[in-house]
Amino acid sequence: MPQPVQIVCMGYETWFGSVDGAHCTPFTGTVIEQAVRVREGAGVRGALPVPTWEEIVACAQYRDRAIYTSEVRQLALFMAREGVMQHLRSPETLLATRVRFLTDLDRIIALVESRTDEMQVLEQASVHPDPLPDSVDIPVSRCTDPVVAAGLEEIERLKKLRRICADEISRLAGKVLPNCSMLCGNLVAARLMTAAGGLSNLSRLPSATIQVLGAGPALFAHIRGGAPPPKHGIIYEHKRVHAAPKKARGRISRALAARVAIAARIDYYRGVEDPGFLSRSDEIIRQRTARR
Repeated sequence: MPQPVQIVCMGYETWFGSVDGAHCTPFTGTVIEQAVRVREGAGVRGALPVPTWEEIVACAQYRDRAIYTSEVRQLALFMAREGVMQHLRSPETLLATRVRFLTDLDRIIALVESRTDEMQVLEQASVHPDPLPDSVDIPVSRCTDPVVAAGLEEIERLKKLRRICADEISRLAGKVLPNCSMLCGNLVAARLMTAAGGLSNLSRLPSATIQVLGAGPALFAHIRGGAPPPKHGIIYEHKRVHAAPKKARGRISRALAARVAIAARIDYYRGVEDPGFLSRSDEIIRQRTARR
């Protein structure tokens, strides 16, 4: 029966100490320094032997396993908190949060406007026995119903907040998604990134998926009920798509999504605007738009 081969490493660093052959020198730094050692050694651990907890306890000079597990827990919690804070501080996360906030604002504004219009109609009907005019908009200063007046004022405040949020999204998208923003507009690019779950995910998606991002209900209706497949999703918000003739929208959105797929990769791996790519892309999309 063959005997197991003993693997002896020339030397490597771990979070608990420095290993050199059969000798181990314990590490006595802080938890922050331990986290640095973990990150630096993560890429080279595959070829190294995995030590048992008994070996770690002996090397780090812990009295027992309970102290060892406590140290590991403290290190893991620190690295988890550090990772979460790094994620929250990234411009990409800030941009996605703004986009979700803008989406919620649009829903709220639409709902408040709808209910306020309904109350305006009721107010007009109560004071005008004749048929109502086509428009029942009442200035805030002339509203007798305090709820309607407050609703109209709130709508104006919400619209102002929406404009501020949209401007901030445009500013952030220009930094996080420079090439995608130039291709399909800052807001559309930001919505695509948010729907994909981040720039990293967007850069890995094929153009066919980017084309229908945001068209979930229509896609499920196609899969389950046999409805026609969607031709576009969020990308429809770009003026080149929604301003085109209905028969050409699918072709234009397909061409635009193909270029966005490349632009997302450039944004993720380079993070700077590529004028040559943008010029070629603009020409390709213009040709597709002009074709009948």
